[in-house]
Amino acid sequence: FFFKQKTAYEMQRGLVGSEMCIRDRKTGENEIMECEKQHEILSIKFTNLTKEESKLKEEIRQLDLEKTLFAYEYYRFKSEEHCKYVGMATRPHYEVLQKRYLLLSLLGKGGYSEVYKAYDLESNIEVACKILHVDQKWDEARKKNYIRHAMREKEIHESLTHPKIVKQYDTIPIDDISFGIVLELCDGPSLDIYLKQHGTIPEKEARMIIWQILVGLKY
Repeated sequence: FFFKQKTAYEMQRGLVGSEMCIRDRKTGENEIMECEKQHEILSIKFTNLTKEESKLKEEIRQLDLEKTLFAYEYYRFKSEEHCKYVGMATRPHYEVLQKRYLLLSLLGKGGYSEVYKAYDLESNIEVACKILHVDQKWDEARKKNYIRHAMREKEIHESLTHPKIVKQYDTIPIDDISFGIVLELCDGPSLDIYLKQHGTIPEKEARMIIWQILVGLKY
């Protein structure tokens, strides 16, 4: 009797154990499937966040570029307001140098020179006009030295004729303390602005830019 009862008990325990194992296996499989689903969902979210991050970085780059261009244009505009030739004092009239070069707008300004966009009324082309000034506060020795260096630069530039070097068209007297150099007008942005617009440029394009510079220097 006890043997039969023991045998029945062991059989029942075995069945219960098998059922528990089956339930545990199913539970484990369900947990694995749930983990896989969660992993897939998180992967999709990560991909979307990565795309959003790239988009935001590009927007930031564009905003930085716009800020740089705005700052450049603002500085140019404020400098133009106080220019002798195209400033507020001359408007609405336009200055014409030597009855030929119509000054339109300021392109840039340095310590003792200004570069204007101008129109050649004889050749009917746009040009750049660089006006150099002698500071009245300088002593005579410094004035002579500045004029000598400026005239030497003008003479060297006049002798250069090369497709990779800006052409010099003319030299014009203006008054006792300033004269102008008329140059070829180069369209497009500066290299600094171009790099800010395009970021890292391809190696082939970089080589082409450097090649043009070296060709001009070699000449």
